[in-house]
Amino acid sequence: MQWGIQTGRLPLAPGATGNLWIGASLLFAVVWIVLFVQLRKGTDTAVGAAQYAFGAAWIGSAIGIVVMLAAVAIASSRLHDPSLMNVSAFTAFAFYGAAWAVCGALARRTWMFAASAAAFVITLLLALASGTAEQLLVLGAGLLATLFVPGVKLMLQASR
Repeated sequence: MQWGIQTGRLPLAPGATGNLWIGASLLFAVVWIVLFVQLRKGTDTAVGAAQYAFGAAWIGSAIGIVVMLAAVAIASSRLHDPSLMNVSAFTAFAFYGAAWAVCGALARRTWMFAASAAAFVITLLLALASGTAEQLLVLGAGLLATLFVPGVKLMLQASR
């Protein structure tokens, strides 16, 4: 949506993007808190240490992302520099790369290491596209490549 707003393809004021990101960040935090609580409640003895560590890697990443978002938002506000918020996307993908690397080591799955490498490459691509409308396309493609596609793969494997 932000790309559509910034390029004039959606009839919303450019200032509306801040509200979109605030809403998305709040939704992100709520979803991860719910997942964390569910993980902590888990008493299924079939859940082994590797599965628990897998969940912990993602919960740790989520907490790191939320704390970093808050810190950057505070710094951005205090310095009156909204461009600092660009760092948020870099941070998220760096954390995604770290989480996929841990999960790849735990599960010994090459495709998870590929998702990790993709997240790290996307972090650099986001930096190169910083401040442009194309940055949002890189962000969207990165989310698909490092979260959606691997998430679907994991769900399909779990149903077997």
